Amino acid sequence: MITRVSTISMQNNLINQLASNQSKMYELQIQAMTGKKVNSFLDNPVDAAKILTLNNGIGKVESYQKNVAAAQGEYDAMDSALEIVVEKLQRVNELANSAANEYQTKESLEAIKNELASIKQTIVDMANTQYDGKYIFSGTNIETPSFIMSDDGTITYGGTPQTGDYKRQLEVAEGTYLTLNAAGDSVFGSYNAVDGTGEGLFKTISDLEKAIDEASSDDEAVSKAGFAAIRESINSVHNDITTVTNTRTQFGTLAQKADLSENSLADNLILLQSDRSEVQDVDLFEAYSNLISQQYALQASMQVGAMTLQQSSLLNYI
Repeated sequence: MITRVSTISMQNNLINQLASNQSKMYELQIQAMTGKKVNSFLDNPVDAAKILTLNNGIGKVESYQKNVAAAQGEYDAMDSALEIVVEKLQRVNELANSAANEYQTKESLEAIKNELASIKQTIVDMANTQYDGKYIFSGTNIETPSFIMSDDGTITYGGTPQTGDYKRQLEVAEGTYLTLNAAGDSVFGSYNAVDGTGEGLFKTISDLEKAIDEASSDDEAVSKAGFAAIRESINSVHNDITTVTNTRTQFGTLAQKADLSENSLADNLILLQSDRSEVQDVDLFEAYSNLISQQYALQASMQVGAMTLQQSSLLNYI
């Protein structure tokens, strides 16, 4: 009776040992295939919880990086558009100074006016710049064209006004945001051709066109008043250049902040990935070495088991 119990116990131990070796080999196979030490909470609950926390942190950083990239793209589009606007306003300044010469012929004044009309259309196009399908000078009304120019020369702003709390922002770190929206009325202004009212560079150019028409008049008094208005417009052009340049500088500063955020996020991502790698990743050389060793151990266990079972006979149970 004692011998029978010993044999069963030995067989059970053998089975348990084989199962343990198989389980260990399966674990090493999974590690070798995935390159990870922890593939489920059952492998190591503590490390699995750490990995989950690190993955959440990495996910946040990657989300912030996408926001930074979107902001940088929009800032670049804005800067390019405003650069062109400044160049065009500088040309307007040259044209205004040229038109202010009372010895200009009607033909020369007409040519200047035609160029001004072309410049104004270009600036309207720049004011309607889109990035990723958004009108960047419409404030928070990103789906609405920033400006519409009617046949009579009226230029209407369609975005949210510069007054009021209209903010379009992207989070680039915990509690840190970058402002994207630029209210087009504060940069370009508007113009009503019916009553001649408005503000900003659109009114300046439109008034300059009107002054050139007056300067071309055969009525001497009207002509003199027109040339006087042309000279007065030069100061307005200078002010408009300053307004656009200041806006460009303002958002240029935000672009620099975005660049700093990009670098900081990249550093944070490297640290988080390194921490996760330390907890999660397996040394593949070591994993394959352990797998081979475990295969030998399993084969040895199976050989020992086979020999043990062969040595058992019915006499052990009598």
